[in-house]
Amino acid sequence: MLYTAEQIARVCHEANRALQAVQGDPGVPVSPAWDDDTDEQRATVTAGVGGVLAGNTPEESHAAWCKAKRANGWRYGPVKDSDARTHPCLVDYDELPEHQRVKDHLFAAIVDVLGAPDLRTTDDVLYRRHPGVAAVARFLLDVNPSLPQPLARIAHLHRVLAVALLDELIDGPELTAALRKLLEAKDCAVRAALPV
Repeated sequence: MLYTAEQIARVCHEANRALQAVQGDPGVPVSPAWDDDTDEQRATVTAGVGGVLAGNTPEESHAAWCKAKRANGWRYGPVKDSDARTHPCLVDYDELPEHQRVKDHLFAAIVDVLGAPDLRTTDDVLYRRHPGVAAVARFLLDVNPSLPQPLARIAHLHRVLAVALLDELIDGPELTAALRKLLEAKDCAVRAALPV
């Protein structure tokens, strides 16, 4: 991953602030800047990044946000009020107004882009690699974009591990063997995820 979860959280937070300013919702005033906000809020946003990286949908992210807010003493109220600890978005996802749902989708999109393990193409990752290493690694690096969940998540996780191995280790029989074992693990995980 090119950025830490906290760095991604900062970008998400600032994008959310910009969207709040554009929306002009009187019930949810524009949040303070990242550096001026509370430790609690920064921790909540950073945890949200971790949730999206783990595969949370916007709906699941909202549910996790609600749970974290309630655990910190927040409750539903018609206006966001940090002193009274009320927030109008402390409702089920399907009860959120559309302009509030957009925030969850924007958050997920930012995390997906900045949380990508590597923006390099397969050919970039394999540039000047031994043909034996490249032949095995290609099966791990080329992820079919039309794979359904959870298969896409499994393929993505194995790509992350393959890139990490290729970045850290020099070419040789041990790296080729490690990649072959990782490919076997990916095949087993995919079979385990298939419906019975």
